[in-house]
Amino acid sequence: MDADADASATADLGRELRDELRPAIESAFHVARSCARNTKSSIEVPAAIRPFLTFAKLPPRALDIGREAVDADEAFRKHVVSLTEEHEVGELGWLWLDRPDGWAQRLADAEGDAIDRRRSADAELRAKALERQVQRLELDHQNAKEALVAVEEARDQLDRSLAHARAELERIQAEHDHAVNERDELRDRVTKLDRRATRAEKGLGEERAKVRQLQVELDQAVASAGQAIDAAMSMGLDDLDTTAMSAEAPPDIVDVPTPARDDGSDTLGAADAIAAAADLTASLADALRRAAAHLRPDAATPDVAIPDGAAQDDAAAGRAVVEGPVRPPRPKRTPLRMARGVPDDSVDGVADLIEVPGIRVVVDGYNVAKTGWPDLDLALQRQRLLTGIASKLVATNVVVDVVFDGADVVARPSTNSRNLRVTWSPPGVVADDVIIEMVEGIAAATPVLVVSSDHEVQYRAARLGANIAGSPAFFLWMR
Repeated sequence: MDADADASATADLGRELRDELRPAIESAFHVARSCARNTKSSIEVPAAIRPFLTFAKLPPRALDIGREAVDADEAFRKHVVSLTEEHEVGELGWLWLDRPDGWAQRLADAEGDAIDRRRSADAELRAKALERQVQRLELDHQNAKEALVAVEEARDQLDRSLAHARAELERIQAEHDHAVNERDELRDRVTKLDRRATRAEKGLGEERAKVRQLQVELDQAVASAGQAIDAAMSMGLDDLDTTAMSAEAPPDIVDVPTPARDDGSDTLGAADAIAAAADLTASLADALRRAAAHLRPDAATPDVAIPDGAAQDDAAAGRAVVEGPVRPPRPKRTPLRMARGVPDDSVDGVADLIEVPGIRVVVDGYNVAKTGWPDLDLALQRQRLLTGIASKLVATNVVVDVVFDGADVVARPSTNSRNLRVTWSPPGVVADDVIIEMVEGIAAATPVLVVSSDHEVQYRAARLGANIAGSPAFFLWMR
């Protein structure tokens, strides 16, 4: 029991002297390796240290296990002492291995001194660490004070900048409000001007229609006069002096009397016919001058009285004028002029044109559909286009003609919109030609908008006086 108690007491001895006893413990491991390699050795290596015999450097845990194994195995410890010199392991290491009388007390005293030194060193290290920490805190405190001063200065500067920015913002807001008011006033003025221009365009179209009607009536009257003169000249009166015809226009000439043809050659009837034709020719000359004045409203040509003898000159030239058929000049369409700064080929331009009363819109179907949905097949492209246009025309009276190439169409889509009409080009005819023929067939007094990005279609339609818009602008308006 006493031996066991001594062994238990010395097992923990030297735990705090790990560094001081390291040479002695490593020497024990060295001896253990030699014994393990020597199969003839009679010394048994402690089992606890066998797992660490292959380690090149012993970890702290191995040192503790080796110390306890040497302390527990008396034979192995003595074998280590026999193979070790004091100078190899140091004074405390040799004291632990050799264990002379009083070794335990001396080792305990050394361990207590080591603990005191370690605690003193630790306390000194902690004191130095605390001192450095205090210095860092003081430095941080000084830096924080300086930073606080800088922040206060920056805050003051920011307050001044913010006050200036607020004043500038108020000024800008006032200018913006003024600009918005001016913009609204300008928009109102532009809207009024657009309405006036639209009304003027409509009135001009009506005047042009009246002039064209007057021209047709004049052409018919000239043709009738020519027929009357030809009938009179056929009576054998070529030697009649036409310069003697009266220059006074009869008040209302409805019919020209036809000379009687009998064996006696009614010369009196022929003379009356020629006189009537002369009077009609003079009236026509005056009417043509007035029509020319109507056709040139910018010239502000006043009504001019026919000078003396002019009617006789016109009558004398009447035969040459009415020889052959007289064709009235084809009326020419004039493109609408919309608000300044808004081109036809834009979303606003398309919207403004479609709002013009009575306008006709002719759309190059596939040109717009392939612009909006290039990845879809042709059937879906057509359906999307017609559905989009029909939805935009619900609350309007605008008539839109959509023209497709019809050669490859199997099932033609239908539409229930009263404003939307679909046309298919016949076999062998492209949609471009159908569009141009459609524009040519619309009365010149009716404004026309042609929608296509095809340059040939745009050029030909512009020559016919139509307004032009590209497919992208029309597609964006439709969406």
